[in-house]
Amino acid sequence: IDWNISSENLIRFINAFDEPYSGARTTINGINVRIKKAQLHDGDSSNHPFMSGLISRNDKKWIVVSTTDNAMILIEKVLNKKNKNIILDLKVGDRFITSNNKLYSARNKRIRYNTKGLIKKK
Repeated sequence: IDWNISSENLIRFINAFDEPYSGARTTINGINVRIKKAQLHDGDSSNHPFMSGLISRNDKKWIVVSTTDNAMILIEKVLNKKNKNIILDLKVGDRFITSNNKLYSARNKRIRYNTKGLIKKK
């Protein structure tokens, strides 16, 4: 997840990797996670581009994350490598981030599909 894109594009990206897929990948507190079940939230506080990816609320069932623009994102599932939802472990002020190296690597790959789906490398 590139946290520097607009809230609308973030939602589109995250939802593109929702069911039946494993979720959109990013990190928080040094842990690789996958995000699912996200929606646009009109925002109940002001945002600034530097705040993008920052958790501003945790309601125990969902979190609200700041974006680069006026909207925010409400997220219901943050899954760790064991597929456990770690929403309860996240705190206000924690930040989702994806390193520039990971973003570059993801953009630098050539993905190939055919009529049967993804063609895996041999």
